[in-house]
Amino acid sequence: MPAETDTIPLPKGWGEDARRYLESKGLVPIVPTIRSSDFESVCSCPFKYYLTRRLGLKDALRYSEAMSTGSWFHKRFEYIELPPEQAELMMDQTLEKRCDELRQICKAKGIPPDPTFNILEREERDRQMAWAWFKALRHVNIPHLDCSVVDYLNRPYWKILGHEIKGVYKEDGLQLVAQYDMLLYHKEQNAVWIVDLKTVGGDATERLQVCPIEFQTQHYCHVTRSLMENEVLQPALGVPSDAKFGGFIHIAIRRPTIKFGLADRDFIDEEHTLKSGPRKGQIEIRRKYSGEPRFSNYVDRCKRWYLGEGEFVNNEESRIENPVVNISTTYADGLLDEERFELYRVRLDLLKKYATINPLPKNFPMSSASLRSWGQINNYLPFYLTHPREWPDIIQQNRMVCDWRDKDMDESYSGITQ
Repeated sequence: MPAETDTIPLPKGWGEDARRYLESKGLVPIVPTIRSSDFESVCSCPFKYYLTRRLGLKDALRYSEAMSTGSWFHKRFEYIELPPEQAELMMDQTLEKRCDELRQICKAKGIPPDPTFNILEREERDRQMAWAWFKALRHVNIPHLDCSVVDYLNRPYWKILGHEIKGVYKEDGLQLVAQYDMLLYHKEQNAVWIVDLKTVGGDATERLQVCPIEFQTQHYCHVTRSLMENEVLQPALGVPSDAKFGGFIHIAIRRPTIKFGLADRDFIDEEHTLKSGPRKGQIEIRRKYSGEPRFSNYVDRCKRWYLGEGEFVNNEESRIENPVVNISTTYADGLLDEERFELYRVRLDLLKKYATINPLPKNFPMSSASLRSWGQINNYLPFYLTHPREWPDIIQQNRMVCDWRDKDMDESYSGITQ
């Protein structure tokens, strides 16, 4: 947390006196950038938006397996143009960097060696699981395209412009940010396309149905169109100056419900004659395991899970009816027509309001809707239950930090960053 300033009397309310007191304790609110994730945050609970985006409070070690494996899966997709050996080397380097970062956080928080080791081991496991999913997916075709996701993105008419590109457009004194998973250039259409990858726990096709109306889709389209109309994106990414904005490609991939474990040991199938019961005398196949679990076996098991084969053959029909991977294409003309853009503006104005409103705690209404994350109560609950004068102690006790997204970006910046 930032350094404290001169002593300020304890506040009595949630207004100006609370703001001055919090600032004296190093909790200085900012005017944040406008990101697509902010919309759901504001709609769910403006008070949590205040804590996380205006004050920058976060739990540096907050963990969710779905979020962690999803992040590693996205990271592997960043290297789809590389040979597998080189991609694995890049992933190893990323893991090493991430583990160094986690060690520093654990040390700063005073976490003992054994729990620190468990945190690092968990990170390596999540990386391995995501890698296994990626390998298995190379054998799964997108419905109606008869090719895998990787093969589709590497088709000759596409040129991959980059991964994890940040587009920033300055509007009304605020920076609107789009964090692209991938940008593609369609050589035949002379058009730039946004690609967004989503790992999902449920039906991939159902997930895609809501993508066109999500704030993220319209927000990214607005930022992209604005940067292209001002001829900022084209020279930055090396595409023709007359290139147009094509639209949005959403890819939804279902996460396997199986985890790495004892089922991933080496095995042999043996015939076994039943000696009792109604099936006495019949022969069944039993699997005999040996050794320790191996990730190569987990890759094969994920492949069978995706395809509905082997021990997952009962899922074969459902894999046809409800594909584990699917893709949707939404053209820019449909996303940026006058009526839809007007609806986007209403939502954007709501974000601008909470990004710039006087940062008094009382100006941000509370809702309990955002207090449960990934099935558990998150660390922000104490701020809802206590007076602002107690918050500095809560931050200390819960080992939270102040860390703003885009903190290193110049306030006047507008453009493309890779």
